Amino acid sequence: MADEATGNDPWRDEFSVEMLGRYQYTVEGWIDRFQTWRGELLKRVAAGQDVYVDLLIGAVLIEEAAGRARGDDAGLLRDWAGRLREAKDRPEGAHIALEEEPLVVLQRYPVTSPAATREN
Repeated sequence: MADEATGNDPWRDEFSVEMLGRYQYTVEGWIDRFQTWRGELLKRVAAGQDVYVDLLIGAVLIEEAAGRARGDDAGLLRDWAGRLREAKDRPEGAHIALEEEPLVVLQRYPVTSPAATREN
């Protein structure tokens, strides 16, 4: 299978079959809540808006991922969430929220909404 983004939200996928006939397949999709939050945060920071509440929301999402993470990953994510909460009302809060290193770890434990499924 090869997933391909085709625009804002639509995706296209394809798969090969071994012989002619009827096949059943399931399409499952979900929203990555952290990536959605991060995208909105970037817009708000660029617009110079107050992001106090956004940073608290981000800390909750990071803690959710930390709850599923193991070992050093869990510790790194809990530390990130703690640093974000501590800096929520300071200018460096947004910089902490947008750090790349912990983001790479968080992406191993996506914070997703319940899946939407469609069977064909």
